[in-house]
Amino acid sequence: MGDEEMAEYALALRELKVNSKPVITSLTMLAGEIAGGDEAAAATVAGLVERHIRAAAPKTKLTGFYLLDSIVKNVKGHFVQCFARNLPDLFLGAFATQDEATKKSMVRLLGTWTNVFPQTTLGAIKRGLPPGASQSSSSSGAFLGGALPPPPGAAGGVHMNAAAAGSLLASMVQGGGDVSALLKSIAAAKAAQRAGSPAEAAAPLPPPPAPPRAPPPPATPPAGGGG
Repeated sequence: MGDEEMAEYALALRELKVNSKPVITSLTMLAGEIAGGDEAAAATVAGLVERHIRAAAPKTKLTGFYLLDSIVKNVKGHFVQCFARNLPDLFLGAFATQDEATKKSMVRLLGTWTNVFPQTTLGAIKRGLPPGASQSSSSSGAFLGGALPPPPGAAGGVHMNAAAAGSLLASMVQGGGDVSALLKSIAAAKAAQRAGSPAEAAAPLPPPPAPPRAPPPPATPPAGGGG
């Protein structure tokens, strides 16, 4: 993939500030689309996610790890190896900046990676944690629950124009996390592909969701008194 697609993904990552499942699901889907099974592209996307986590404020770093978690568990492939390379330094560096409640969430997340990352990677993380911290790990977490359900139109190897998807995703997260427009565009791309249209075809991008309308002002009572 080219620089434009990566720039769009980086733009969408800047809006990942809350633990929103629709946004994390969309960023996971888009990571798979951009990488497309290419190791170099996967490494670039992984680097963008890592950079986002390092640059994020302490209170939003955990959300970045939830995205990383979703990508390696659902897209898998080259992403597991790409993220494993720097994961000990990334995880321990972020861990040191967190309050106790968030540290517990990070340890729980770590406990779900037993069958995901190499034991050498996980061992390096556990050795860097305070004594006893890794013993409290479990399979529970704020954004955990196994594989994501396949979104409409995402199955079957659909190839959507990644730059278009990135622009739409950026608009979606800025508009409050409405993922429906992104999923409809991916579904439209699949329909066009089945009809024999070029692989890069995609439906026109809908505008970002409009902000909620303000409620009308209360009615003013009539002037004057009764008789």
